Amino acid sequence: MQHIADAIQLMKTVHDIETKSEPFDFVNWRDIKNNTYGVYIIYHEDEILYVGQGHVRDRQERHYGKLTEEIIPATKMPAGWLHLRTKRTLDFTKFQVIVLHIVDQADVNLMEAGLIKHLQPCINIQIHNKLERLGLLKLDTKGE
Repeated sequence: MQHIADAIQLMKTVHDIETKSEPFDFVNWRDIKNNTYGVYIIYHEDEILYVGQGHVRDRQERHYGKLTEEIIPATKMPAGWLHLRTKRTLDFTKFQVIVLHIVDQADVNLMEAGLIKHLQPCINIQIHNKLERLGLLKLDTKGE
């Protein structure tokens, strides 16, 4: 995923952010250390799905639950995740995660915002809403 690496490098260079990246399989979120904090990117093949920040293991557990219905019922699910679960046929067991270990909160905020702007992840609410307004949301005809 060269465009992910390029976007990360751009943000690191422009904002002088020090970070170390680490890949994970989405379904193996338990392998992420409890105290891991930073920015993460969820993707499937060449499609960027989500960019987020926080305590990565906790966040990945919640995202996993959104797709498996273990944690959040559909009625309370953010629109992008609901769309992914109900309108797409992607195999979430093949999703990948890149974790960017970043200590400084200001750098975390800059990295997340910059990556959302550059990578346009379809589940992030601001991008999802924009794609929906433009009629550009992907449909794999799950149930259609």
